[in-house]
Amino acid sequence: MPSPVSLFFSDFTDERGRVDYYWSRLRSLDVPVPRTTFVALEPTDDGYRWDTDAILAFMDDNDLHRAFVRTQFKAATVRLREGSFVSRPNSETVDRTVESLLNQNDEQGWPHGGGLVVRE
Repeated sequence: MPSPVSLFFSDFTDERGRVDYYWSRLRSLDVPVPRTTFVALEPTDDGYRWDTDAILAFMDDNDLHRAFVRTQFKAATVRLREGSFVSRPNSETVDRTVESLLNQNDEQGWPHGGGLVVRE
């Protein structure tokens, strides 16, 4: 009997799918890319820890009133606006958005890759 065929075209946990894996190569090309920063995401006993101030500093340094956040592997999986769009540059909005992002991806079984990617 032949082996079952996988319907997945890729291994979603493959390190080559992480933004920080391909970012330096992408930036070296002559193509427009959004202003981007990386923020560490550390697992804790009761969830995750991230540097809200680093996200706010990126927004301030780039004069952004809004930003887009995703994990190394994926943006929010179900409610994109709630989990990936930072609508205001304040700590409550940043934290609420990141918490929604991580909860949505956890519910779908997506890895986080140890970091957040913040873009204009």
